[in-house]
Amino acid sequence: MFLWAETTAKRGCEEIASILLKYLQGISSTKEHLVVFTDNCGGQNKNWVIMSLWLQLVREGFFKSIEHRFLIPGHTHLPSDRDFAIIEKHKRYIKQVYCPEDWVDIVKKSNRKSPFDTVLLEQHDFYAFDSISITKKQSTVDKEAVKFNEVRCFKFDSEHPNSMFIKHTLNGEFLEVNVGKRGSRLGSQRTLTDLRRKYNGPLALNDKKIKDLKKLLKYIPPISQQFFVDIVGNTIEAEPGSEQPKEGEEEAEDIDGDDEEVNLD
Repeated sequence: MFLWAETTAKRGCEEIASILLKYLQGISSTKEHLVVFTDNCGGQNKNWVIMSLWLQLVREGFFKSIEHRFLIPGHTHLPSDRDFAIIEKHKRYIKQVYCPEDWVDIVKKSNRKSPFDTVLLEQHDFYAFDSISITKKQSTVDKEAVKFNEVRCFKFDSEHPNSMFIKHTLNGEFLEVNVGKRGSRLGSQRTLTDLRRKYNGPLALNDKKIKDLKKLLKYIPPISQQFFVDIVGNTIEAEPGSEQPKEGEEEAEDIDGDDEEVNLD
């Protein structure tokens, strides 16, 4: 389970690719074949960035072949959904959460029989993948149209380092797509070690969230405040007459339901 704060990174395809790369690099030994099952979310799963990562892993010998299979829309219940339900159920019994580290602890302890491996990511864990991007071809080598959003399976193998194979139906034949960049030789291509860091500093929150954080900070125990103080740039000022609620006391203020929270992904 990988988590990160809203000020650390966004939730796009490059962030998901970075997490997949971090996870796969942590595998102790090289595997021959990788099969991935996901839903059809274009922003995170079915996109050219993820396909570029799969091809690069094959080119560099992490795997001999990789298949990415997409479940039929409307029939996308995966084992991960059951894991998320376990976390959601456990979360109901948690009364107070003050900082990202608390969420890590909640996720880790939600599955008592088999605790989740939980990682709180930092900005240096996220990369931009433009240096290894593959060519977005609109047709196969046989001049058939590539209907990217309708592809049910992508395949990459080490014997075809410049090709992507696709199926538009689960029972269909694989069609070859040449995704090598024109004029470039395989030996001159960039590697995963050439990936640049995507972020150079904390991401800014919108003004409304900053305002909400300032208002709510007085309800957070001092030991957990530093994360939020860093976000708002040490500009927190106590409101006239306000005091830190004592333990066990009811909150005197009715907190506006429109206040936004700092999301953890």
